[in-house]
Amino acid sequence: MTKGTTTTLPANDGYPGLQVTWTKDCRPAFHNGIHAAERWLNGKRSHWLWAALIFERDALPDETDRKAFEVAFMSRVQQRLEGTS
Repeated sequence: MTKGTTTTLPANDGYPGLQVTWTKDCRPAFHNGIHAAERWLNGKRSHWLWAALIFERDALPDETDRKAFEVAFMSRVQQRLEGTS
């Protein structure tokens, strides 16, 4: 059994980071999720939040990569929400 690959979401907006271990190396998808959320949060995208998540996630061919993207995307959004409350 393989140990998997760990991805790291750095702490942001005063909210702690996160480490997740995946069964395959999905670091690129995970980091794309972080960056997509940051683009939306920083006003560089004009569409709805759900659209930013779904359209970019669905472009990924592998289910594990899509999950990694989702986890990173939503975790970065949560960091921002928690950091402003």
